[in-house]
Amino acid sequence: MNHSCEPMVVNSLYGDVTRVKPMKAVDSELSIYYCLRSVAIGVRFPLQARDAVTAGDVLFVEKPYASVLLQDHETTHCHHCYRSLSYPVGCRECTQVRYCSMACRDASWNSYHKYECCHLDVLYATGVAHLAFRIILMSGGNSLLEFRKTLSMESSVNNIKGCDSQGFYGNHYRSVYNLMTHEEDLNVKDNFCYATSAVLLLTLLKKVSFFDTPPAGLPFSSDDITYIGVCAGKKKGSV
Repeated sequence: MNHSCEPMVVNSLYGDVTRVKPMKAVDSELSIYYCLRSVAIGVRFPLQARDAVTAGDVLFVEKPYASVLLQDHETTHCHHCYRSLSYPVGCRECTQVRYCSMACRDASWNSYHKYECCHLDVLYATGVAHLAFRIILMSGGNSLLEFRKTLSMESSVNNIKGCDSQGFYGNHYRSVYNLMTHEEDLNVKDNFCYATSAVLLLTLLKKVSFFDTPPAGLPFSSDDITYIGVCAGKKKGSV
C-alpha cells in the first residue's frame, strides 16, 4: 500500500481511517470500506481482491487530520503536500520552507504557516509536540470552543468514543480528541514533560497572535485560553 507521499517524510495523525470508498480491484460484496468498518467495531473479516494486486498499487488513501513535514526533509520536499521538489517556491516571509507550487504556498500560509513562520526551529525542537501544535492551528480556536460545548453530550457507539451515529470515525476534531492518551502508562517525568510542552505551545500561540480572532466578537477568556492549552497537551500524549 502506497501513501500519496513518501514514507518517513511526515508525522501525521489520521482521523478518517474508516471512511474509504470501495476500489475497483476489490470484490463489491466485500469492499475495503466495509472491511475497515468491521475492524473499527471489533469484528474482522478477510479481504479478498478480485484482481491481482501488485507491489506499488494504491488500495486506498487516508487523508490525515493534521500532519507536519519532518525537519530532515525541509529542503527536499514540499512543506504542504510533501511531494519531492523539482522547482522550489519559497515562502514570502522566511527562507526555511519550500513548496512545489504557489498554490501549496498560499494554502499553507492561510492554514497554518502564518503562525509557524519564523518559529519552526522552536517547533522542530519540541519533536512530536509540533504535530500537536499543528492540530490546534488546523482546528481553530473558535471550533475548539464550539467543540467544548458538546463534551457533555459525548457518547460512544459500540463503546468506541469519537464515532458518529453510524459507528464511523470522521475527519473531525471529535475523533482526534478521543484518541487514547496512554495516561495510565506515563510516569511522573513523562507527565511533567507533556505539561511543560503544553505551556510552551500555549505561550507560542499567544506570541503568534493566535487568540487575536475572538469567538463571536468577544475576546478569548483566560478559561478559553487555558482549555486550548490543555487540548495541546492532550494531543501530544495521543500522537
